[in-house]
Amino acid sequence: MTSTVTVERIVDVHTHLYAEPDYSVESNLADFDVAEIAADYVNRLETSPVDHAIAIVMDESLVLDEDALSELVAARDASGLFSLVFLVDPFAADAEARIERAAEAGAVGIKLHPYQQNMGDADDFPRVAKVLRTAERHDLVTIIDAAYGETQMYNYNGVRLGHSMAKVVDSPILLAHGGAVKVLDAFSTAVTFDNVYLDTSFSIPYWEGSSVVQDYVFAMEKMSMDKWMWGTDIPYMGLEESLEAAQSLLVENELTDHADALFHENATALFDL
Repeated sequence: MTSTVTVERIVDVHTHLYAEPDYSVESNLADFDVAEIAADYVNRLETSPVDHAIAIVMDESLVLDEDALSELVAARDASGLFSLVFLVDPFAADAEARIERAAEAGAVGIKLHPYQQNMGDADDFPRVAKVLRTAERHDLVTIIDAAYGETQMYNYNGVRLGHSMAKVVDSPILLAHGGAVKVLDAFSTAVTFDNVYLDTSFSIPYWEGSSVVQDYVFAMEKMSMDKWMWGTDIPYMGLEESLEAAQSLLVENELTDHADALFHENATALFDL
């Protein structure tokens, strides 16, 4: 980072393993050369200013593939540069078993993606809550994708899902992307529930120049910065532009005293890094 904002460490709470924005690869990662993809991911981290990253595995079946899982865990353990979060389908008959496998592999969390997994109706909540309780028993963070847009934006709402789940579990829930245009809803949820947190991934650079970013600033100023974390959503958003956008936001709004909290302290505490 530039001399304007100096931090001791940088933790990226939202990254993807594959170098290109190709969901067809991400969602079927076990069918590809996991060792090679992981090695490339580590190399990119080693040559970046990021000290540690949360790698989100979007292949729901990978945790059941012993070879793919062992290759990924080996890369994690050898490098020490990243921690693992696994996408889990709450409606899979063996969802609880998959969470247990993830926990045994040393994962720090699970992820739910309402858009990709077509969930979020009130009828879905009891089953989702059961899965989150399993994650809670294993001390795992639940990341809920809270982006807003694309073809499903009126069908599913990650912020609403997070709000509903925070009523029934005490374990941490991280609303990925901070809610995007629903950031004020996400902010209200985080203010209401002690176990709800927000990250800046994708949203700050994407919405730069719009009133949405000012809503992020409002939420940061109004709510404790202990609830905010920085992320990129690589490869769907670039590292440099994510760093620059967050840095500019802190400087322009006189929030630089909170830089260490945003860039590493909060994430280190939440994920026990």
